[in-house]
Amino acid sequence: MADQLAADGPARARNTSGGVHAGPVDTDMAKDLTLPKVTPMDIARQALRGLEAEQDEVLSVDWTRQVKAGLSAEPGIYLDYDPERSPAAAR
Repeated sequence: MADQLAADGPARARNTSGGVHAGPVDTDMAKDLTLPKVTPMDIARQALRGLEAEQDEVLSVDWTRQVKAGLSAEPGIYLDYDPERSPAAAR
């Protein structure tokens, strides 16, 4: 299997992950929300652009960018989680 992945090229052989913070998305599940919503296609486009740019996070709308800015200027703990440095490990 590893030989096959390597033969398919470096893009297929590496793993990439990141977080997409979408805000309300225009789906059946959110149909009753009166907030402005983003389309699923727009979220998919932004997520793919973020992966191509090797971004750790994609903040898709102004609302998610404002929430992120209000929480912290530091990257989210899930982006570089080390269980040895977690508050639970300190106990």
